[in-house]
Amino acid sequence: MAKIKKSILITGFEPFAEHQTNISQDIANAFAGKITSFKNKDCTYELHWQAEILNVDEQGSSQIANMLKQKPNAFDAIIQCGLCETCTQIHIETKAKNRLHMRVADNAGRKIEDALIIPDGPHELMTSTPLENLNLDSFPYAKTSEDAGAYVCNETYFRSLLTVQAKQLSLPLIFLHLPSAEKMNFADQYKFIESLPEQFLRTR
Repeated sequence: MAKIKKSILITGFEPFAEHQTNISQDIANAFAGKITSFKNKDCTYELHWQAEILNVDEQGSSQIANMLKQKPNAFDAIIQCGLCETCTQIHIETKAKNRLHMRVADNAGRKIEDALIIPDGPHELMTSTPLENLNLDSFPYAKTSEDAGAYVCNETYFRSLLTVQAKQLSLPLIFLHLPSAEKMNFADQYKFIESLPEQFLRTR
């Protein structure tokens, strides 16, 4: 059986505001260096996971966009994760908006209100991930969302998708807002994320 190697990037954020931990950081670190696999027809896909922990500030929001500008073909799929303080389910964000409106300051002290991320950029950008391929029947604790907020999570997603669009990349890139481990079992969240690349890549 043929073996196809794919590189998956997962990102999380450091703690911010009053939070001592950030589940997105913990999840990303749990995947760092992992190798998983799945079978598709007469091939085995071998997934090599790489993790990046982003700063909760403007520099962190630009990190993946800058990485894609320098190495546009480094990854076969990107899963970005952030903490949702109020969520009780995983939110699969379908789009990012060109808007910053910070309830609390980021870790660099920015507290921007009602501003554009990119002044001459589009109003919003849809995920580059084929959402019609997602099978959520096995994961009732995950749902799609059309509101990624207006904090650094949304800023990161918007900057990343803008680069994917500008570079005309055929790259699945999705953002997940994760509940805290107190609101949803860590293992369940890990299992869902582990399943995503198979759903993204199976038809590619």
